[in-house]
Amino acid sequence: MKFDEALKLMKQGKKVKLPHWQGYWCWDNGTVMIHSRTSETFDLFNTNNKEFTLDNIASDKFEVVQDFYAVDKAIMEAIKQAVTGSDNKIITEKSYKERFKVEYQQLKQRLDELDIMLTKHEAEVLEFTPTCPISMLEDQRYCMDSYLRILKTRAEIEGIDLG
Repeated sequence: MKFDEALKLMKQGKKVKLPHWQGYWCWDNGTVMIHSRTSETFDLFNTNNKEFTLDNIASDKFEVVQDFYAVDKAIMEAIKQAVTGSDNKIITEKSYKERFKVEYQQLKQRLDELDIMLTKHEAEVLEFTPTCPISMLEDQRYCMDSYLRILKTRAEIEGIDLG
């Protein structure tokens, strides 16, 4: 969708993004606020890269962002599953730490592979055409990256060496 339509949706409380973004834009206190992938938030009119911002405004590929609350809820459920065994019994500290490391390493590997795939797609050298929209894969990358950051933070707090 074009920016004028995206702006109307933002004024209705929706968050919008372009397919290649990991952040989003929203309407807040009478202006468009940019929420970057690095968790920075700033006014659209205070951006450092005005040409890039204007190019984005000229795009006709804006899309509504999925509900982040649902994503956070899914992440918390995954964390809960990591803490409990398949039979919902609390696992021991040693097995918990080992399982935590494995979960982190597997997620990191899958995220790296997804990044490679998306980079190849952007460079138009991907060997196949994904069935789902690229924007969905980019949303998946955003969620996986968010979860990986959560795991890193938890590892620091809990004294788990991720190696």
